[in-house]
Amino acid sequence: ASLGDRCGVSDVAISKTLRRAERKLLGAAVSALAGLDGFDSDPDSDSTNARPDGGG
Repeated sequence: ASLGDRCGVSDVAISKTLRRAERKLLGAAVSALAGLDGFDSDPDSDSTNARPDGGG
Protein backbone atom coordinates (compact mmCIF):
# COMPACT_ATOMS: atom_id res chain seq x y z
CA ALA A 1 0.00 0.00 0.00
CA SER A 2 1.15 3.53 -0.68
CA LEU A 3 2.05 5.95 2.07
CA GLY A 4 -1.06 7.96 1.28
CA ASP A 5 -3.24 4.89 1.75
CA ARG A 6 -1.54 4.07 5.04
CA CYS A 7 -2.05 7.62 6.35
CA GLY A 8 -5.56 8.03 4.98
CA VAL A 9 -4.69 10.95 2.69
CA SER A 10 -4.05 11.29 -1.02
CA ASP A 11 -0.69 10.55 -2.57
CA VAL A 12 -0.72 14.13 -3.91
CA ALA A 13 -0.99 15.46 -0.34
CA ILE A 14 1.94 13.29 0.72
CA SER A 15 4.00 14.46 -2.25
CA LYS A 16 3.26 18.15 -1.61
CA THR A 17 4.10 17.78 2.07
CA LEU A 18 7.39 16.03 1.32
CA ARG A 19 8.38 18.68 -1.25
CA ARG A 20 7.55 21.46 1.23
CA ALA A 21 9.62 19.77 3.94
CA GLU A 22 12.49 19.28 1.50
CA ARG A 23 12.49 22.98 0.58
CA LYS A 24 12.47 24.00 4.25
CA LEU A 25 15.28 21.61 5.11
CA LEU A 26 17.43 22.67 2.17
CA GLY A 27 16.76 26.34 2.89
CA ALA A 28 17.78 25.88 6.52
CA ALA A 29 20.93 24.02 5.48
CA VAL A 30 21.94 26.74 3.01
CA SER A 31 21.27 29.44 5.61
CA ALA A 32 23.33 27.57 8.18
CA LEU A 33 26.23 27.18 5.76
CA ALA A 34 26.05 30.84 4.77
CA GLY A 35 26.22 31.80 8.43
CA LEU A 36 29.37 29.83 9.17
CA ASP A 37 32.42 31.95 9.83
CA GLY A 38 34.81 31.55 6.94
CA PHE A 39 32.29 30.06 4.54
CA ASP A 40 32.53 31.40 1.01
CA SER A 41 30.45 29.87 -1.76
CA ASP A 42 32.81 31.26 -4.42
CA PRO A 43 36.27 31.54 -2.87
CA ASP A 44 39.08 33.27 -4.70
CA SER A 45 42.49 34.61 -3.76
CA ASP A 46 41.09 38.11 -3.17
CA SER A 47 38.32 36.95 -0.84
CA THR A 48 38.77 37.88 2.81
CA ASN A 49 37.37 34.54 3.92
CA ALA A 50 38.83 32.20 1.30
CA ARG A 51 40.84 29.33 2.73
CA PRO A 52 44.61 29.59 2.32
CA ASP A 53 44.69 26.15 0.71
CA GLY A 54 42.27 27.29 -2.01
CA GLY A 55 39.40 25.14 -0.77
CA GLY A 56 35.90 26.41 -0.11
